[in-house]
Amino acid sequence: MLSEIFGRLRFDLDQDDELIPAQFVDMIIGTGVGGLVAILLGRLCMTPTQAIESYSKLSPAIVTMVASTVDQVQRETNTSRFKEAFDQLLRDAGHDPESLFQTRNGKSNGCKTVICVMNQANMSYCQLIRSYRSRSAPGPEYTITQVALASIASPDAY
Repeated sequence: MLSEIFGRLRFDLDQDDELIPAQFVDMIIGTGVGGLVAILLGRLCMTPTQAIESYSKLSPAIVTMVASTVDQVQRETNTSRFKEAFDQLLRDAGHDPESLFQTRNGKSNGCKTVICVMNQANMSYCQLIRSYRSRSAPGPEYTITQVALASIASPDAY
């Protein structure tokens, strides 16, 4: 759907190259796999095609399992496998895997990115991890990979 919308905008603007959504929207927000896509499009400034290709490369490392079938060792293996895959994705896209999610000026080519995560200790409250600084809640310094892991984390698998 996003490819279709930006394809039409590209036609209207008479552009040859695929557009980068982060250059056209103020904020991209997501949770779960949607949070992962928000990171690809917003924080990493990928085109829809690049995001789809990147997600396709990551998908084998994204695990969904039932809690009763996954022990602590398996959770650690799942986490390690995803981290390695995501770090490689960052390197392939020209980013340092140790780059912080929150940017100094808070923007990636004009787009703020927010990831909503839940803490197992308080599942009634959504914590926002922002790529920008906020006066009301100056968040901790997480790497992009840590935020991606938090976004897709499930106590059943990670």
